[in-house]
Amino acid sequence: MIEKKSLILISLNDYLALGPRNISSFLKQDGHRVEIIFFKNMTSNQKLSSDDVEEDLLIDLIRAAAPSAVGISVCSPYLKIASQITRRIQQELHITVIWGGVHPTIMPEQSIKIADMVCIGEGEQPMSELMCGKDPADIRGLWFRTEGRIIKNEDRLPIKDLDSLPYPDYSNEGKYFIEANHVYAADPALCDDKGLVGSWRKGLISLKNEYYMLASRGCPFKCSYCCNSFLHKKYPEQDKVVRWRSVNNVIGEIAAITKRFPKIKKIQFYDALFPWDKQWVSEFCREYKKQIKRPFYVSSHPNLLKEENLAMLKHAGVEIVGFGIESGSERVRREIYDRDVSDTAIINAAKIIHHQKIEPHYYIILDNPFESWQDKEAGLELLLKLPRPFILIIHSLYLFPKVEVTRKVLSLWFGKISEEQIEAWLFKQSEFGMDFSTNPINDLFWKSLYALTAKKFVPKFLIRSMSKNKFLQKHPKSVFLLAKSADYLKFIWTGFIRLLRGKISLKNVRNNLSLSQFANTYH
Repeated sequence: MIEKKSLILISLNDYLALGPRNISSFLKQDGHRVEIIFFKNMTSNQKLSSDDVEEDLLIDLIRAAAPSAVGISVCSPYLKIASQITRRIQQELHITVIWGGVHPTIMPEQSIKIADMVCIGEGEQPMSELMCGKDPADIRGLWFRTEGRIIKNEDRLPIKDLDSLPYPDYSNEGKYFIEANHVYAADPALCDDKGLVGSWRKGLISLKNEYYMLASRGCPFKCSYCCNSFLHKKYPEQDKVVRWRSVNNVIGEIAAITKRFPKIKKIQFYDALFPWDKQWVSEFCREYKKQIKRPFYVSSHPNLLKEENLAMLKHAGVEIVGFGIESGSERVRREIYDRDVSDTAIINAAKIIHHQKIEPHYYIILDNPFESWQDKEAGLELLLKLPRPFILIIHSLYLFPKVEVTRKVLSLWFGKISEEQIEAWLFKQSEFGMDFSTNPINDLFWKSLYALTAKKFVPKFLIRSMSKNKFLQKHPKSVFLLAKSADYLKFIWTGFIRLLRGKISLKNVRNNLSLSQFANTYH
């Protein structure tokens, strides 16, 4: 079906694009020609939008390259734009389109109705076999359409030996990004064109500043709102889902990238959860401090945070540790989100981070139909018990296919509902990110109060008093304005301190002056 060994990968709304970058490196080591087109970048929680000019630019780029196939990395919020682009490629260029990523893995039946092929699960090995000319019927993890039939091959297990994979592809060779009605012939992570302006520029991942990477793949937990819960059903054995790279392999990647780009100042580990085994952490911290000597950030879980591990990470250079609270109500965490995390575990984990003098980042979900007024009051009290200051990132509840919380929400709204009805509803909502921010349950009042809890200079008694004020409950914009003002004050003060300590430059201040944690939370 595919004669030439050339491929274009399209990343929708994601300049980080670890999936396409990993596949590109894997294929290039075998001599295949691979190009990546980054089609716009996500800033904050905005939906992916494009106009005819940008889509025309994308089609023209593909036409000029004349690849054997086009691969598109598809996440559920971008299903509509992926479908639109796919049909144009098929109809105007007559090129095979392959979908990969989270959405096709969870929804292959829907995806194969649009794409010519669907890669289910991790894409390095199926794409390599396809590019090497193997019969698609013999490639595990691949579905495809032929002569009016859909061929569904057996699943392929996740890659066990992550050390066998090459490092992600960061280079300007064969890289393009499309933004603001222009095509730029460069990797957006390496682009340093001072003439580029616009709000999209602020969301640029830049190797001039920090490097994002994974030390692992998978997550051991099965939270009802997360696609990992589906993967645990698909691959019931825990070691098939959660895999860690060796310390030497992780350190090798960082050493290689910082040698190429010595201006990288910090490392952001993008794992669902940073490895927590004591022996792994000990070896990592020893080698990191010896060879890398840069600050880094990690994500953890309240049930896994141990003081001994955190002390080692602090000594090695960790500056930020984040974990999900998700709901301030223990009832909602357990009954709705399938997170067996107690208030005590959250408070103790926060105290450990505070004791180690590490900056904490906490994540919480609002704009959902499950929390009662009492649940939100309980959430406020929980946040007020955490040592301050901290960074609080507030998200709306997103609905994804094949996860339990989606069924719970739609059943609450519509009563008994079938999988087909759920699929149809999600498809209609996909262009808007499938969140509740445009629905009547928008929690502006509680978002604003929750945001205030993170500010040490805002008295706790004042926050509690406002939470009980009937006038403010009916006029939440007053609290919103107060919270936003407090956020900007903190943003300016924190920036000033970091500037004095040499952690940021005046250029960083200018580029980010219009952004803040609170602004990103609400838009």
